[in-house]
Amino acid sequence: MADPDATAINYAQTYAASCADVITTTNTCARVANQAVGARDMTKRQDQHEYSIQAFAGVAEQKEKEFVPLYRAFLESCDRARDAAANLLACRSSQSPEVLLALSVDPKAYEATSTAIHILRTEFGPTPARFVEGLRTANAEIQADIFSYGEDGFQGRIYAPPALTERACPWCAETIKAAALICRYCGRDVATEPIGRT
Repeated sequence: MADPDATAINYAQTYAASCADVITTTNTCARVANQAVGARDMTKRQDQHEYSIQAFAGVAEQKEKEFVPLYRAFLESCDRARDAAANLLACRSSQSPEVLLALSVDPKAYEATSTAIHILRTEFGPTPARFVEGLRTANAEIQADIFSYGEDGFQGRIYAPPALTERACPWCAETIKAAALICRYCGRDVATEPIGRT
């Protein structure tokens, strides 16, 4: 039987490595997205010659095409990091996942997890402009939360999906609070599923 602590350490190291990959793919996407957005912005300036506008449009189109496979790689790296985080959080060990992470990876990799967690929590769009917008949001969160402290104290460096605040009523499909026991729309008990639904 495998040692649970050894398995947990492996999960912690995999998570840290996947966070480093998230940062790498984010930086690659950001470089190309910023070039595409900058060139597209230049096409809107009317104080330049038509040839310059066409040249900037060509650069923007090229960078937008270049962005597509990079964005796919970014999404895949985020999925791998989220999966690695789920494995780490689910494993049984004598140490908490946060302690295991701190003790089993080098300081540089540990710091990368604090940056990656904000990227993983941010919604990025599939176009260069929307990616840059998401990057601004992530950077603002990183700046505001450099030491990973929140309203409830230490939030940790391991990604966990946000808790659901709303859900659909299983009876009428209206949006209700996640903690609701009775639907405010149809008045039914939402703890029980309708017959015939799985």
